[in-house]
Amino acid sequence: MTSEPITLAVGSTNASGDQILSFKPEVSNEGISQGKLEVNSSATVTVSFTTCAPPPPASTVLDNKAPVLTVPQDFSREATGRVTVVDFAEQLSAIDREEGNLTDKITCTPVSGSGFAVGATLVTCSVSDSGKRLRTDGSAGPDGEVLTTTASFTVTVEDNTAPDLTVPQGTVSIPAIDINGVSPDYSKWVSAWDLVDEEETPMPVCTPASLPIGLEQTVECTATDSRGNRSDPQSFTVNVTFASASRGLLQPVNDTRNGLPISLFKAGSTIPLKFLPPTFAGGDAATGLAGGLRLVVTTVPASGNSAEEETTDLSSGSTAWRYDLTAGQYVFNLSTKNPFFRAGMGYRAEISFQGVPVARGDFRLK
Repeated sequence: MTSEPITLAVGSTNASGDQILSFKPEVSNEGISQGKLEVNSSATVTVSFTTCAPPPPASTVLDNKAPVLTVPQDFSREATGRVTVVDFAEQLSAIDREEGNLTDKITCTPVSGSGFAVGATLVTCSVSDSGKRLRTDGSAGPDGEVLTTTASFTVTVEDNTAPDLTVPQGTVSIPAIDINGVSPDYSKWVSAWDLVDEEETPMPVCTPASLPIGLEQTVECTATDSRGNRSDPQSFTVNVTFASASRGLLQPVNDTRNGLPISLFKAGSTIPLKFLPPTFAGGDAATGLAGGLRLVVTTVPASGNSAEEETTDLSSGSTAWRYDLTAGQYVFNLSTKNPFFRAGMGYRAEISFQGVPVARGDFRLK
């Protein structure tokens, strides 16, 4: 009998040539002895396979990714002054795959919290990583190129607020410069302040530009800023008067305001009413008022208190007002023949020009 060696080779490999399967043969047959098989004999070979764990994949380095930067959409703010502080820090964020949260590394120009002028301002923000790279297994790889992300948005500061307008609360008295009145410099009493224009706020416009001599005249003003925001109109009252106060009558009518006794005249007589002319703002005498003077005579109780009766129809026997250039005074000859005048009564004569008092005096008839 001749015996030959038996050689068995069974296995499986992967694409890289690594063995992934192995077996352990178990041979059972009387014809096999010490690994040799007799000629013309047969044997049963049982092969069992065990799966081997694959080797770990090779770790590779990933490319660095730029940070993701988030900025606000374009937005507007109402102006709070010449510059308006705008804070947008809470609307910024930056996330980096390799380094995580980089929000605190964001830089913007202008920076959040800056003062923004009226109009549109472009804000540019950027954030940079440090160039770190990761491997596919999550471990740190060698540093690479530093990457920067940039984004921008527009902040628009709008001014839709009209100036604050200030006018007098009471009545303003302005002396006339001549018989035509005055063209007031309203800036003495009227002002405006705009929160953006500040000290450059345009002067309010008031109408009318000129005022005649007279009382209780209404002036209306508005203020408009440099961007066309106009305030609501406000008004105040102006009296255009004379520089001098109302005067007392001259002799023969005593000026009782100076402590003199009241003058007595015979009923039916003519009483000359005289007074010095008032003055204009520059000190010139107002000598051209005769045509506009008005005399009102009222009855006065014996106590000298409030008027009881008034008349303006004193033409019977009286003369018109005139200015006596030589004496430098106005004169009106008042006839007391009018039925309005009665013996034993007291009277007050009040002279005005376009409603502005210029002289006053009291007398009694006997």
